Amino acid sequence: MDFPDFMIVGAPKSGTSSLFQWLSRNPLLVGSDPKETYFYLDEGFSDYKKFDLSYFSSDESKPSLLKFFRGVPSVDKFLFEATAQNLYCERLIEALSDRSDVPKIIICLRDPVFRIQSTYEYFTNNNSIEGAHSDFSGYVNDILLNGSNTGKTIYDNALDWSLYEKWVKKWDEAVGEGNVFLCTFEELVSSPGTVVSDIEDWLGVPHQPSSTSEFVAHNVTKHVKSQFFHRVMKGVGKFVPKSKLKSWVSSVLFSMNSKSPQRVIPSAEFASLYEVLSVGYPWLKRRGVNVSKWWTPE
Repeated sequence: MDFPDFMIVGAPKSGTSSLFQWLSRNPLLVGSDPKETYFYLDEGFSDYKKFDLSYFSSDESKPSLLKFFRGVPSVDKFLFEATAQNLYCERLIEALSDRSDVPKIIICLRDPVFRIQSTYEYFTNNNSIEGAHSDFSGYVNDILLNGSNTGKTIYDNALDWSLYEKWVKKWDEAVGEGNVFLCTFEELVSSPGTVVSDIEDWLGVPHQPSSTSEFVAHNVTKHVKSQFFHRVMKGVGKFVPKSKLKSWVSSVLFSMNSKSPQRVIPSAEFASLYEVLSVGYPWLKRRGVNVSKWWTPE
C-alpha cells in the first residue's frame, strides 16, 4: 500500500492534531500511529526520515505506509495519516499527479498572520529550538526580508508556507479539486462537530455521534514556565519507551510547567504580514474558504 484512503496534509499549527483525534473516534476511520508518519516528506525537510519510499518504485519488498497501521484490517476501513508538512511536499504532489487512484486530501487553513505568530510561540516555548529569535518583531523582520536560518523547516518557511493560494492550487491540480476538502482552524474552534460531520459526509461514512464536550483541543501552543525543566523532561523522555503511561505522565508534567499564552496582537508586525499574505484571500474566498474571521488592519 503506497497511500492511505485520505490524508490531512496541513497546514502546521492549524488544528490538524485535534482533527486527527476527532476523526479517529469514528470506528470506520483508522488513523496512523503516530499521527505524523513523515513518510512522504521531501529530503530537504528537517523532520525528513529516510524511508525507501515504495510509491517511487514497483519493488513491493520495500516498506510501505502499512507499517504505521500494524494489526489494522483495511477492509471496510478508511486509513488516514496527518503529517502537517505534507502540504508542501513537492515530490509527493508530483507523484500523485501521475496517478488515477489518488487519496482524498484534507487541508486545514488558519488565519496566516496568527499561524505565523503561533509557529513562533511554539518553537520558542513548547519545542524551543536553537537559534530562534528572541522576539516576534525580529522574527517577522527576518522572514519578510532576510529569511530565517535555524534549520527547522516549519519555523524558517513560515511565510512561504502561509501563502495558501499557491499550495492549494498545487493540490487541486494534482488530485482534482473535488478530492480536496478545505476547512479552517477558526471553524474547528467554533463548530468542531459540524466540520467533522461534513468530512464524514464527504468521505461517505456514517456519522459518529459526539457531544460538544468530546471535542478537546490537542497540541495547543502553551507558554513554558521553566525552559530548564522542559528540556530535562524532553531529554529524559527520549530514553523512556513509548506507552500510554508515558504519554499520560508527560501530559501531566507539561500541564504543571505551562500556562496559556497571553495573546498580544503586535499591530505593526501583523500589518506587515497582512500586506503580503492577504493578496491570496480573494482566490481563497472563491475556492470556498471562509476568511471573514481572519485578522485585518483596523
